[in-house]
Amino acid sequence: MTETDVSEAGSGIEGFRHSSKFAEYVAGKLRQEAFKLVDVGCAGGLARGWRTFGDHLSAIGFDTNAEEVARLSKAEHNPNVRYAAGWVGMPDGHPLKTRIGSKAYWHHWPAGRLAYERTYDLRRAREEGRQPQSIDAYFHETMLKQDWLTTPKGGFDLDYARTFEVYAPSEAETDKALENTGPDAIIHLPPYLKAAGFYDADFLKLDIDGPDYEVLRSVTHLLSQPSLLGVSVEVSFYGSHDANDNSFHNMDRLMREKGFDLFGLSVRTYASAALPLPYLDAHPSMNTGGRPIQGDALYVRDLSSRVRADVAAGLSDEKLAKTAALFALFTLADQAAEILIVHRERLSRILDVDHALDLLVAEPQPDGPIADRFADYVAAFEREDHRFFDRYTSRNNYMTEILTGAAQTNEALAKAEAAEARVAQLERELDDERRNSQLLAERCETGERDTEAQITAVLRSTSWRMSAPLRLLARLFGR
Repeated sequence: MTETDVSEAGSGIEGFRHSSKFAEYVAGKLRQEAFKLVDVGCAGGLARGWRTFGDHLSAIGFDTNAEEVARLSKAEHNPNVRYAAGWVGMPDGHPLKTRIGSKAYWHHWPAGRLAYERTYDLRRAREEGRQPQSIDAYFHETMLKQDWLTTPKGGFDLDYARTFEVYAPSEAETDKALENTGPDAIIHLPPYLKAAGFYDADFLKLDIDGPDYEVLRSVTHLLSQPSLLGVSVEVSFYGSHDANDNSFHNMDRLMREKGFDLFGLSVRTYASAALPLPYLDAHPSMNTGGRPIQGDALYVRDLSSRVRADVAAGLSDEKLAKTAALFALFTLADQAAEILIVHRERLSRILDVDHALDLLVAEPQPDGPIADRFADYVAAFEREDHRFFDRYTSRNNYMTEILTGAAQTNEALAKAEAAEARVAQLERELDDERRNSQLLAERCETGERDTEAQITAVLRSTSWRMSAPLRLLARLFGR
């Protein structure tokens, strides 16, 4: 595993680091605040990177698997990290639940047409001892005849503005929130977090394979709190234009309205069963190519932007430092550096900004280290050091090599073809020479026989005058 590899139960987005010297430094400077994490869908445990905050980490993890929650609780050594079993969602009678009604989480779901479903269908056929359908029959007799939730019940809801509505937790809900836990309990997140002292949470991670958008909308009051610095959520790239679909386009609209910007987005592709591509895992799931189906999105408040200047002004110095630490953990050292530079005066009250910048430069870099110190790094950039362009140069050279290699290959093939043609021509000429030589030899042999017969006839001639010279020649040559 590399520094930024995470398990499926990890951060909720690719690129989340296992550790960061910069984040550790920030954690060590926290005096009045902890880093508060809310992890919805925590099976497998908190991602390793969160432990960078050490004793300054405070977290609540939620999962529907009561046994897993019990295991995590028993194994946890940090007294400020706890776990709760239950279904995070909305209680009956919640206005949002009433509005959504019995609509599905998404529409235009393409699952059956994807390669992984076809693999499972083929496996079932083998297990049952039956002949699997041909690929044509699979599509025309099965897939294209199924209703893949093409239209939401009650028609499409196009009132997107209502998706921004804020639902604040009532005092009555808050008083009873912590009592409602267990494998079958519906945990309404806003009152639960308020009762648990987590309404000033720094980060919300959401990955529950289905009603993610529904839960996200149920916490709009929490999203409206400037103290919430970031959110990572699993997104779907399919879906209809219905305002309630669990889709990336709906989530992105909501998060931007609540003051967040998109800073990370991963894409998981799935191939069609019509022409399957290799899987990226030991079990049928993602493919090496295909259409984008799911991914993970990272949203963070852009506190370096002048558009968010009023938000940043209302946050504590430690909140600013924690935002920078978040960026570093999500492999966005450039954004962390921007926080330090834009808010240098404020952050200088709690940490050494220059030392912090040096730590960011020291974080592993994709193309290897350019400098060990921030000042040297910036100087190298300002003089346009070749290493800032090597990635392009290397790629350009690589493409040139490919194209040149192709041209050289074509030239070599042309030469080879010409050589083969010449060899064939020479072989034909050699065959002609062989035939001519054989014909000449045959003619010579025939001529020799004729001459010999003529000589014999002369020798046998009774004319002495005519045969005398030939008899002399015969004596000379031993005939």
